[in-house]
Amino acid sequence: MMKEEKIVQKWRLIKLSKTRPLLASRLVAVLSEKFGDEVYKVAYDYGFEKGEEVARNLRIDGFGEIARFLSMISGVKVEEREEEVLFFPCPVNALEQIKSEKICKGFLEGFFRAFGILVEALPDCKEQCKISVRKTHS
Repeated sequence: MMKEEKIVQKWRLIKLSKTRPLLASRLVAVLSEKFGDEVYKVAYDYGFEKGEEVARNLRIDGFGEIARFLSMISGVKVEEREEEVLFFPCPVNALEQIKSEKICKGFLEGFFRAFGILVEALPDCKEQCKISVRKTHS
C-alpha cells in the first residue's frame, strides 16, 4: 500500500471518530424509553442548574431574552411569538448533541424555571428537531 493511501485511511478513521457520539445516542434512546420520567428529571435538574449559573452571571430578564440567549449560545434559530418561542433545531440537541424529547423538554423547562418562568416545552424530534416553548401561568 502506498503512503498516500495509508494517510487517506487514517483521515477516514479520524473523520469517523468525530461524528456524533453513536453509543451515547443509543444509550440515551434506550434510557429515555425505559426510564422516561427519571431521564426527564435529570435533564430538568441539569437545565435548572445551568439556568441558575447563567442567571448569577448575566442580567437576562424575561421570556424573550432567555429564548434569544439560548438561541445565541446554541447557534439555532428562534421565532418569537407572544408567549411562545419556536427553536429550530432544538438548542439542547445543538449544545449537547443529544436527540431525545424527554431530555430536551426537561432541560428547557428547568432552564426557564431557574429564571422564575414556568414553561411547557413541546418537542418534535423528527428528521430535524424543533421545539416549541410556551409560557404557562400556573
